[in-house]
Amino acid sequence: MRYNRDDDGQIRAYDYFIPLETERNSRRPTYVWQYSTTISPPQMSHLASVFEVDAFTVRLQSSVYTPPSNSTPPNIRAVLQKWGNESLWDHLQMDGDGSWLIHGLLHGTIQGASDGSYMDTLCPDACSSAFMLTCTSSGMRLEGTWAEKSAVASNYRGEIFGGMALALILLAASTFLPPECDVSPVKLWFDNSGVINHGNKPHSDLAEKQGQADVLILLKRYLRSLPLSVSFEKVEAHVDEYKSYLEYTAQERWNIEMDDRAKHALITALESNSFISTPFPFEHFRCFTKFGKICGSPSEAIYDRHGYVTAKQLFHDRSIVSMEHFDWIYWDGMPKAVKDFPILFKSWIAKHVSHFCGTNRHLSRLDSSVKNICPSCGLPNESTSHITRCPDPGRLACLKASVDDLCDWMDDNDTDPYLQEIIEKYLLGHGVLQMGDIVEASPTYIAFSEIHDTLGWDNFVEGRISESLVKLQGSYLRSIDTYVNLSTWASGLMRQLLLLTHRQWKYRNATVHYKADGQPLPRHEQILEIITKLIDTDETLLLPDDRDLLHIDFEQLGNGPTIDQERWISNMNTAISAGRIYRARRSRNVRLNPVRT
Repeated sequence: MRYNRDDDGQIRAYDYFIPLETERNSRRPTYVWQYSTTISPPQMSHLASVFEVDAFTVRLQSSVYTPPSNSTPPNIRAVLQKWGNESLWDHLQMDGDGSWLIHGLLHGTIQGASDGSYMDTLCPDACSSAFMLTCTSSGMRLEGTWAEKSAVASNYRGEIFGGMALALILLAASTFLPPECDVSPVKLWFDNSGVINHGNKPHSDLAEKQGQADVLILLKRYLRSLPLSVSFEKVEAHVDEYKSYLEYTAQERWNIEMDDRAKHALITALESNSFISTPFPFEHFRCFTKFGKICGSPSEAIYDRHGYVTAKQLFHDRSIVSMEHFDWIYWDGMPKAVKDFPILFKSWIAKHVSHFCGTNRHLSRLDSSVKNICPSCGLPNESTSHITRCPDPGRLACLKASVDDLCDWMDDNDTDPYLQEIIEKYLLGHGVLQMGDIVEASPTYIAFSEIHDTLGWDNFVEGRISESLVKLQGSYLRSIDTYVNLSTWASGLMRQLLLLTHRQWKYRNATVHYKADGQPLPRHEQILEIITKLIDTDETLLLPDDRDLLHIDFEQLGNGPTIDQERWISNMNTAISAGRIYRARRSRNVRLNPVRT
């Protein structure tokens, strides 16, 4: 709304503008005139500086909160509302007008408690908190809840919200305390050690990589502003699982109650789509990327955003995923999927995905003497896409074994039975069968199959599963009693698919190496079987000088040339024979078994 003033500065009308739809998410959106009125508007929450594009269009330059009026709020709730963002107190319930809280602070009878809730199987981007303050003398109390929709939602964030809410309420109550009065410390009970640690150190700095830094900064700011001391105390969580009700302490009862209320608040907020808004009171500075508000490390947020833009362009340029479909993929699970892979495995993933793996197609570009044919099936043009599509019988058997392993994993991790069925059929279809040819279910699964087939085979077997697939599994997990975490399930599936593709690559390389050694595949399998048996030899059966044979790098031996493997087998057989001869000479009762060759 703009004040339309005459030449003397007097308001003659109030002009109402709305943002252009195309610039609604811009930091400096453009607004267009809708209508004017002479009716005075209610108190505005913000004041704005704008640039007049023309008589009917303005562009936002900056905005600030409307300065508070000089009138003294009559009670604690009015103080909280005066600080802005009234959505924080929509569910605040208080006995009386809160004067008992001021009296209790003066007499040292106020304690509080809070607990958070986060149900990622229900909604991975929402969390909540329940909080309460009570006077242990009068029994008067207040309680409230916050529920927030956020990409960084977590149980920890919910726990921090409880500390923030209690600190703000105490700060509002402290405005009614007499000057320079002596107030006893207020004990607040939490079951989260992180919140307790930060709450008891309001003057300490946060690490640059601190998670949930945006709200922890505010918690510390609120606590530093208090004219009274607050002590964050530890209470054991979930004591109702091993104690009877009569054994609970007062603080344990509060914790159980807040836990229940936080869960109920989260479910209610999801059902009604009613969440708290931002900014928070006294949040003077916020930092954003295109992903939204930075809530943790600024450097990591900037790096992630830059990586996203770079990857999106690279995948598009190399015809891996178009820019249009890039955001259909569940990228959030990839870091966790590859986290525990060895560095060389991660290197292989990068080379394979970017089409720089050592396939004959790539090698033939570097060396014209290399023939661009598959070493397994002999078909021309061995690209990275061919690795999981090779029709060689051995490779197909390897794929079948990998799919069996994947099915076992899906069964162990409470995968939607119908998803298990269609994923197994799709993988055994070997890149020829489309997901749309398999799915015969509800419109939801059909919509998933269309997205899946648009992304294609290569994206799937390289672990780039769709968001729609994860949502289907999330719906199933919410319908059953399970401890399976949705994000862990998704990253686990991505990991299994990467292993499936890597096994195809290893099988292909084994074929190349066997041919390079001039040995048939059965002979190499026989050699590896002998090595596997000899590795289990009890070293006490060898002479001391020969025991180093069992202390070598067996992974390097298994991946090395055949001649080294045969030499080690020969040396082991000799060492075993020497040990038998030595024992036979010391005791004629030792039976000499034939030596394995």
